[in-house]
Amino acid sequence: MVQSNGYPAESHVIETVDGYLITVHRIPYGKTPEAGPRGDKPVVFLQHGFLTSSGDWVIIGPDNALGYLLADQGYDVWMGNSRGNTYSRNHIKLNPDNSSKFWDFSFHEQAIYDLPATFDYILKKTERKKLSYFRQFDYGPAGNLKKYGSITPPNYPLERMTAPISLHYADNDWVIAVEDVEILKAKIPNFIGAFREEAL
Repeated sequence: MVQSNGYPAESHVIETVDGYLITVHRIPYGKTPEAGPRGDKPVVFLQHGFLTSSGDWVIIGPDNALGYLLADQGYDVWMGNSRGNTYSRNHIKLNPDNSSKFWDFSFHEQAIYDLPATFDYILKKTERKKLSYFRQFDYGPAGNLKKYGSITPPNYPLERMTAPISLHYADNDWVIAVEDVEILKAKIPNFIGAFREEAL
């Protein structure tokens, strides 16, 4: 998908300490003259949301997708994939097709194993000392206190969102409870509507 749009693309497989093989996609440089290949580019890491993949960052094309836009602004763009998704469905011992142990993980393992392994790999590969990561991370109580000044990560500042937002959900939605949607609606400043289905 990335190469068909004229951008360079790489795939990197990273082994976590608990044996999962995580595929990370990279756009090392963009197409604009100032975004060409060079070794001193700032590194940015994009992590997809729930039940999706790194494709989220490029699917809508070069004129609108964040992965391409950042590459054209001079960033070395890395796009992660959570364990178990379509690009990270591998393990050194466990077979996802016949082992329930492969699927015995949660966001906790993704945070304490996948992200650190990915960050370490990217920094080593790029020989950079830091990278930018688009997410507020939970470092645990002590780490959060040091990073954020509180024992829990801060909530996202929803009041600063200016884009019109609509919410789509269902009574039997297993990702979010209807009560949580109601709470979220009250916090979104440019809320334009909620669309509730009887069932998905």
